Amino acid sequence: MHGISCDMDEIICHAREQGIAVIEDCAQAHGALYKGQHVGLLSDIGCFSMQRASTSPRAMADSWGQASEVRCH
Repeated sequence: MHGISCDMDEIICHAREQGIAVIEDCAQAHGALYKGQHVGLLSDIGCFSMQRASTSPRAMADSWGQASEVRCH
């Protein structure tokens, strides 16, 4: 949260071993880096929200259908 990434190397390694696609939730991490690489570019799919940062359940419910971006490769 707030641009702090989890251990993506470990997640991607385990997912690849099992043949599972990895989806990154980068909703509050625009411009964040993980080992020098932008988050959202590490996995198969990266999802970004254009909604202002808020993690309250009410704000998340209110943002349904708001602007977002999905990056795939």
